[in-house]
Amino acid sequence: MAARKWDWGLVAKRFRERRRLFGWSIDDVAARAKVSRDTVMRAEKGQPISDKSLHALRGKYAMFSAQLVPHERASDAFSNCPANQVKWMAATHRDHKGDLVKDIDYSFVDDPAERRRRAILGYQRFFTGFIRSELDDGVMTAGLMEIYQLSWTDQHYGEEFVYCLSGSATIVVDDVPCVLEPGDTMVFDALRRHSYAPTEGSDLPAVILFIVATRPNESERMASALPPRETWGV
Repeated sequence: MAARKWDWGLVAKRFRERRRLFGWSIDDVAARAKVSRDTVMRAEKGQPISDKSLHALRGKYAMFSAQLVPHERASDAFSNCPANQVKWMAATHRDHKGDLVKDIDYSFVDDPAERRRRAILGYQRFFTGFIRSELDDGVMTAGLMEIYQLSWTDQHYGEEFVYCLSGSATIVVDDVPCVLEPGDTMVFDALRRHSYAPTEGSDLPAVILFIVATRPNESERMASALPPRETWGV
């Protein structure tokens, strides 16, 4: 994959706001991400850091990589994302036996026919369409999911809202399934173990909209959750 062009000013703002939202000090972040204190400070000043350090920090801040690259905004008053600007990510679990995403490969597949081809061939279980309609210092992350197979089990920060757009999706939270038909919604604590799948016998793919909102006590909740999450997002 080609090297990304990070927006270091945006990185600084997002990392700084997320650290304050989680209630962490610079030393807290450095210890959690296993990077130096100077690296955290450089990132928050908008100075370039290595991709490895940026990935480590981004994982602890629970952010998508797409949230740290340049994008156009129509106004300082709001952020919108036309449908043709949604970036579709494909994540491949390196260890399908594990429950948590400890290490990942990722790419973008924006062509719907190519996404379906890869899914039918068994290369991808699902695709996530990242939506850029969010504030730089906001508390919500939104995206779309095209689900072709059962996902791996996930745990991450926040309160998650799900709306079924098309097909039929089965969301399992703490081993309890919830079947969503078009127009159905659900909400759950995303620190609970959860997975996504197309409902058996339904047309593929199931397409859902998800919104994850951060809460003020998120850092304490994440620290006390078992097992700990190694990383979040892609």
